[in-house]
Amino acid sequence: MNKRKRGAKRLPESMDTMKLQDKNHPIHVERDVNIHLENKKVSMHFFWFMWFIYAVVSMTKNCFSAAMADIVAEGFLLKSETELITSLFYVVYTPCQIIGGIFSDKYSPERLIKIGLVGGAISNAVIFFFNTSYPVMLVAWLFNALVQFGLWPSIFKIVSSQCVRSERPRMLFLISTSFSAGLFLSYGVGAILPDWRMNFSISALSLLALAIALHIYDRHIDKYMKWDSEIPSEMPAGSEAKGAGGTARIFLSSGFVVLLLVVFLRDSFGTIVRRIAATMINETFELGASVSTLMSMLIVGCSLIFFFIVRELLQHKIIKNHVVGIIIGLSVALVISLLFIFSNGVAGNVISMCLMAGISTATGLFTTSINSSFSRYGKNATAAGLSNAASACGYVAPLFAVVLQEKTGSWNAVKIMLLVVAALGILLALVVLPMYNRFNRRETQVEAQAEQITQNT
Repeated sequence: MNKRKRGAKRLPESMDTMKLQDKNHPIHVERDVNIHLENKKVSMHFFWFMWFIYAVVSMTKNCFSAAMADIVAEGFLLKSETELITSLFYVVYTPCQIIGGIFSDKYSPERLIKIGLVGGAISNAVIFFFNTSYPVMLVAWLFNALVQFGLWPSIFKIVSSQCVRSERPRMLFLISTSFSAGLFLSYGVGAILPDWRMNFSISALSLLALAIALHIYDRHIDKYMKWDSEIPSEMPAGSEAKGAGGTARIFLSSGFVVLLLVVFLRDSFGTIVRRIAATMINETFELGASVSTLMSMLIVGCSLIFFFIVRELLQHKIIKNHVVGIIIGLSVALVISLLFIFSNGVAGNVISMCLMAGISTATGLFTTSINSSFSRYGKNATAAGLSNAASACGYVAPLFAVVLQEKTGSWNAVKIMLLVVAALGILLALVVLPMYNRFNRRETQVEAQAEQITQNT
């Protein structure tokens, strides 16, 4: 091995270690990392397959939420009991996402996705066959949370690292819509099916079919994969930015750690709105469980519309700073949540919830862009895992909202809770902004220097 030049510095460790991978064998996506596609057509087909996988997974993860109105109306479980199963899912899911993010940067993301699909199929099948036992249902759903530890980070890793580079910005936008599409599908299936138990049978069969399809597709995609280019391991002395150290230093200096708290509050806000919508409308206006569930679909559909609005703002560079975009989105949501408190009619409540859920969900596109910016360090999946973990923490918030409503006997208490959550999110985002700006300035300089060294080697 050649000695390092005197006065030279290494790039961040995550980038430098890419040179150590053994490339003396045919690529197999379920074993190898640091690979990518160069064929645009193949890349786009592979992306849409990943999009479809996560949309279906999102549908299956929301089985209890979609069926909540029917379960409560049937008297099988209380609101708090149903919400407890969903919330405990995210209690387990949250720390697992951190592990999944780290694993997805080090091991084959395709293999981790397959583990999540097979495990999810088993979990849903158990609930379908043993739905009369609350403990069995609870344990099966927690197992589902456990086996999906690497699913989202792995899909994010594939989109931001393996797909064709020129198409990644568009793909990052589209993959952000897959969760809302799956949520929309879950409410649609829940409204159509005559029995909420059938949600879980359909989910089990869908996940098993996807696992088989992925196994076959992986063999097809192998021959199109290329090894990532080796990154120069040396930089002139003094050319590294101070923030380009280990993972912890990168995330701390960029404000990403504080941003995780913003993500938690933002998704607490949006999740409360989405998950209480059907039950709240049904109990307040007595429209029936099925009608209320269809209204929830309208709320999710509006979220997809707002994704396209945010995309246009980004494409036309109307909003250049991603943290500023989050602040603007939360500020608008704060104003609407204030109006929501004084909304008494069906139309006012539905419109308010559509706008709040849509805006808060669509700001996730700014977070996705921030996560992908860490790909230069090979930490994009780690960032996605941490971000998804923070988001998952927010999915526990509806449990507190439901308990608050049951204790006070009023949905207005929940509306005030939304107002407080949005305000806290804005304050923390303002703390992130100067840290994020400083980090970006430093990283722009380092990236320019690294590119110059690459051209000279």
